[in-house]
Amino acid sequence: APAAVGGPDARDSLPLPAPARAFSNAVDLAAPPRRVIWSPTMGFATIDREVLAACEAAVAALADAGTDVVELDTVMSADPLEDWLTMWVVARHKAQGLFMDTPEWEQISPSLRPQITAGASVTGSDHARALDACYRYRAELADAMETADADLVLCPTVAGQAPRLGEEGTIDGNAEVGWVQLTYGINLTRNPAGTVNAGYTAAGMPIGLQVIGRHLDDAGVLAAMRTLETVVSDDRIAGVG
Repeated sequence: APAAVGGPDARDSLPLPAPARAFSNAVDLAAPPRRVIWSPTMGFATIDREVLAACEAAVAALADAGTDVVELDTVMSADPLEDWLTMWVVARHKAQGLFMDTPEWEQISPSLRPQITAGASVTGSDHARALDACYRYRAELADAMETADADLVLCPTVAGQAPRLGEEGTIDGNAEVGWVQLTYGINLTRNPAGTVNAGYTAAGMPIGLQVIGRHLDDAGVLAAMRTLETVVSDDRIAGVG
């Protein structure tokens, strides 16, 4: 069946071409990827011990299935947080800034309000520098895959363990606001990415392994995730403690 949203649209200023193959076919015919990069920290993150152990076991299972695994300490030259945050608060101010000084303002989450107001103080130059950084991070991802001759980069989905509602996630038992460290950088590059279960913490919370593909290779990401779901079976991942 054709993709529901695949292909360019004349009304889009940044259109992408139609996928080379149907996503459903990529999943149905999934085989272990030839070679992947395994980057535990991507070069900047601090990873919870339980999260790291589960992801390492998942990558080992993929290697046992025939995939060549190239470990690379650094993929991104810097933590993308500041650049992502610049773009995020600008987007929040654009979308919700009109509610400032109105009765509706009190209906917005107290944790979101400071992010909306912060967007008003970002200069055009600040935003332009963050956009430039997006291209740099994307180039670094592409260079890493080109150098390693690999089509995918694997890393933990998040650096820490998931929190209870209203709390921060934790890294090695310590509450950390940056427990989601490894997600926001990929939001800046336009690379396709997905997450697959790699195991569970001792508290029974799921641990994700992030699968990042080359630009436009959504099908390759989906195929790798299908393989990981097959090889990382219940007897290979950490059990609920």
